Amino acid sequence: MVELDEAKRRWQATMTTIDVEQVALADALGRVLRAPLRSRWPLPVHDHSAMDGYAVREADVRGATQAEPISLAVVGVAAPGHPWTTALAAGQAVRIFTGAPIPAGVDCVVRQEEVGREGDLVLVSAPVERGNNIRRRGEDVEADALLVDAGVVIDPDVVMALASFGCDPVSVSRRPRVAIVTCGDELVPVVDAAPGRVVDIAGPTIAACCRRFGAEPRCFGPAADELDALRRTVEEARASAPDLLITIGGASVGDRDRVAPVLDSLGLRWEFSRVRVKPGKPTGFGWLDALPVFVLPGNPGAAKVVFGQLVGPALAQMQGRRLADEVRGAVVSVPLARDRVRATVLEVHASEAAGRLRVDAQEANSSARIAPRLRANASLVVPAGDEPLPAGSVVELALRRPAPRRAPPPVLAFIGSSGSGKTTVLARLIAALSADLKVGVIKHGRHFDLDKPGKDSDRFRAAGAAVVVMASPDLTATLEQPERPASFAELLLRLPPELDLDLVLVEGFKYEGLRSVEVHREGRPMLCRGRGFEHVVAIVTDSPRLAPPGLPCYRHDQLVALEAMVRSLADEFPSTSA
Repeated sequence: MVELDEAKRRWQATMTTIDVEQVALADALGRVLRAPLRSRWPLPVHDHSAMDGYAVREADVRGATQAEPISLAVVGVAAPGHPWTTALAAGQAVRIFTGAPIPAGVDCVVRQEEVGREGDLVLVSAPVERGNNIRRRGEDVEADALLVDAGVVIDPDVVMALASFGCDPVSVSRRPRVAIVTCGDELVPVVDAAPGRVVDIAGPTIAACCRRFGAEPRCFGPAADELDALRRTVEEARASAPDLLITIGGASVGDRDRVAPVLDSLGLRWEFSRVRVKPGKPTGFGWLDALPVFVLPGNPGAAKVVFGQLVGPALAQMQGRRLADEVRGAVVSVPLARDRVRATVLEVHASEAAGRLRVDAQEANSSARIAPRLRANASLVVPAGDEPLPAGSVVELALRRPAPRRAPPPVLAFIGSSGSGKTTVLARLIAALSADLKVGVIKHGRHFDLDKPGKDSDRFRAAGAAVVVMASPDLTATLEQPERPASFAELLLRLPPELDLDLVLVEGFKYEGLRSVEVHREGRPMLCRGRGFEHVVAIVTDSPRLAPPGLPCYRHDQLVALEAMVRSLADEFPSTSA
């Protein structure tokens, strides 16, 4: 029995790449590009106009004003495919359309919305900078630039790039031919499904998986659990000239499991016949002469898991397809069960927030169940261990369906003059709300220092570190010296999405337009009475007589009422802006 990683290494070391074929560009979508795409010429191929307007000389319009516009003689028209070939002289202009080459002598383009027209004259009423509205040769792509590497699956954007440089036909990997043999006397075809019958689920499932990896599958069987019948089916599949043979079922050690003896009789050279993984232990791989053969378990869920871990990547390697970009890092937000002895492939549900993936839930870890697989949108491998994989762990996630985006937590700011009691009000609220809510806080300040001069982290920053992360058993902190002040939106994105916050309270940022509660003391300015603070939704003050009519008003000691108001606002206003 081999570990999962060792099983991968064994087929990777021996699997060869299939041949290349030429296909029409119209048929290339979804195929694997085998030759890198380099630009045959620069884009744009010449300086051209980025706007509809008039091609002019900057020197001719330098003194133009609304009161005294400068008139230029329109001497011609330039359009895509129909350039104006005469050099522009002083006092002249050319009517030009988007994409048309820039005529000789022209150094700027005036948009048509910014000029007037009187017969053969164009009136320019403002100066235009040199280079204005001109796209330069090679500005998008330089000549001989690498645009798309080999091994990329062709999508519409790649089709656009191929078409831009006349790549038709296109060099792609031939689709691998896969023969699939399902085994079992008890199996009936899908069309004969009925309650109480054992349907051949694995065959169509693995065939669909093959198509998803760009292969052309052909199913054989179900084959009977009898040596001669199974051998005939395998030989029939082998005679179809496949690039890969897959058997499903009959691979364990039961009295009716005949796949291994049949393959042995045909001369299979085994690379491995068992894998220490859950599910999928009765998995094997070997060679019938030059034909690679994967032996999968009969359970459809287990067969699909093994396909995802071994067979799919093998098909990708056969086509020269790059898979590294299809696996993403994620943070586990719930503990994940694992086996003490074997690595476990888990079906999970993942979501995305602030550009980061998180694992929200582990679906029922039973390879025989269908419903959990429909709920799951990703899979991951957790190593063997005595304890569950703890929340906060970083894992590699293979997404098979898009991860839904999580809405940001509700945001409510507390603003007010210095000394108004904002921090006191917030501290009391946080203590009350945290009884049943996860509360995050973002505070604005003129300056602060979390470190002490001479300490290690201070020395690291002084030495030039762009960021210093400090961690202790009960606290972590990140110290950055940004080139510019971070906006509130950027700070909100830095809150770890795996914390799943219910509410974010903010102190300060009064000019960000956030829904805000003003905290006020008598003798200090009341912001909500002035212009620009229409986003204030309530006020805490010791001078309620000064509050604008209709604005909810609370005293500093009305914590219970204030808490109820904050909870209602959090439910009512989930977005961050007014």
